[in-house]
Amino acid sequence: MKCGGDGVITRQAYLSRMANCECGCGGTTDGREFLQGHDQRLRTNLEQRVGGLLKLRSLVEAAGEYANGTLALDAFADRVRASLARRPQGH
Repeated sequence: MKCGGDGVITRQAYLSRMANCECGCGGTTDGREFLQGHDQRLRTNLEQRVGGLLKLRSLVEAAGEYANGTLALDAFADRVRASLARRPQGH
């Protein structure tokens, strides 16, 4: 990181290190991927969107099988659709 002649970090150097929080909150970090605790916020949001941790695991496993060539595209798409299908309210 560039410092001014007095050893103080310049504004330009500081701003160049800033990054957006990857959880999608719109916050700005000091160069890290997440603000403190926001990695868990993202994890929780992803779990909720797919219907829980077990369904998230199933999606990741299906993606791995597809990437390794052990799951055909049509079968992969079917598993994704099944995992992301809307659940009735209250379930």
